[in-house]
Amino acid sequence: MTAGLVLRTLADYHAFTLTAFCRDCDRSVILDQAALTERYGQDVLFEEIRRRLTCQQCGRRPERLSVGHQQAAVPDPPHSGP
Repeated sequence: MTAGLVLRTLADYHAFTLTAFCRDCDRSVILDQAALTERYGQDVLFEEIRRRLTCQQCGRRPERLSVGHQQAAVPDPPHSGP
């Protein structure tokens, strides 16, 4: 549920992502938080962002935005042997 959240909330937690989901073409995309902040400001509500976005594939508004956790890349274990 993202209705009352603002971008500033995610800025405090750098490991979180904001993803837009388009029901019409079944597309999802992780949004660029820095670009959204520059365009709309840190205090814009997620719902306002959703209303302003359009899907780059079909042109419709996304059905929803979702906050997720961005996992850090796990390095490969060191190789042992020759």
